[in-house]
Amino acid sequence: MADPSMPDAKSYVTHVQRDLSVVPKLFSDILTHYSGIPPAQQAAHIIRIRDAAYTHCPYPCIGNFRYLGLDLAAHPAYTEHVLAPLLLRPPQSAGSAPAEPEHHGGGGPEGDQTGQQQQIADDRGDAPIFLDVGTCFGQDVRKLIYDGADPARIYASDVSRVLIDHGFELFQDEGRLSRDHFLCPGNMLLTSPEDIARDKLTQLHDKVSILHITTVFHLFPLEQQKAVADRCLRLLRKDIPADAKSGPALILGGQVGNAQPGHFLRKSQKHFSHMYRHDVQSWQDMWDEVAARPEWKARISKLDVQSRLVKRVMDHEAGTITFPQPSEADLVDKDGGSAPLWHQFEVRVVFDH
Repeated sequence: MADPSMPDAKSYVTHVQRDLSVVPKLFSDILTHYSGIPPAQQAAHIIRIRDAAYTHCPYPCIGNFRYLGLDLAAHPAYTEHVLAPLLLRPPQSAGSAPAEPEHHGGGGPEGDQTGQQQQIADDRGDAPIFLDVGTCFGQDVRKLIYDGADPARIYASDVSRVLIDHGFELFQDEGRLSRDHFLCPGNMLLTSPEDIARDKLTQLHDKVSILHITTVFHLFPLEQQKAVADRCLRLLRKDIPADAKSGPALILGGQVGNAQPGHFLRKSQKHFSHMYRHDVQSWQDMWDEVAARPEWKARISKLDVQSRLVKRVMDHEAGTITFPQPSEADLVDKDGGSAPLWHQFEVRVVFDH
């Protein structure tokens, strides 16, 4: 995620992977069947888009093709708690079975959908709205749509319009996917009412049922992470019944964590900068503290914070990501310090209404 409150992008020290020997199959399938790009052309296409984006956003995740790993689809909650509630469902006769997930070659109806989609967002009834925070090229959004999710219920946000523009070029879906659902700038660190009122994300306050936020929290010190958590709560829909079939409002994702929580020097920066890495308890404590603030204490009836420290292992040919339990050796880095791990989480919130 690019953010104006962070050091300038050019201050990053990053490794650029010049060649792409293989396009991960899960990503390749999207480019083939959703974007219509033949497999033989995909590596060159990805490199060309990456190089163009990198001149404006030279972040490590861009330089090393990390975005080719589809983290949302790998999350344990994806199939049941993200994809299933968002599936496009054709009209069914009484007693018919629910529609099964299916891959769609297109990204939705052709033409301008802005008015229709905004109406759906406003008059949503029980249908959920999904938001991808720090969307980068929008790769997780395209995976959702490819898997059969309703594009009208999917929103994404980043502070970098450049990445969103290159995402449309990468996936070749201009005209099939509404740009109005890519809210930019969307700055999760804003705290003043005046700044928040001007931010694009504000239009989704109180409307989001499922919020995905991966590789965002770990970019910031702890106090700024609390601001991000507070903004997540503002975005969540407040009128979901506690016994709703779809479950309560959900925040899910992952980030770099550590068995010894604390502030760590951001080694990818030329300038002195720290970020906070959580373990299970510090993550729980942060959410408890934010939820206890006066504006939330009387409004939140239940806060369920689940997380785990795991390894993140990607098969670069298949594109699959697995999360094995770390061994004792995995907890120590090469210098004898505390090694980074992957911190995966779900936060479920029930509001009084």
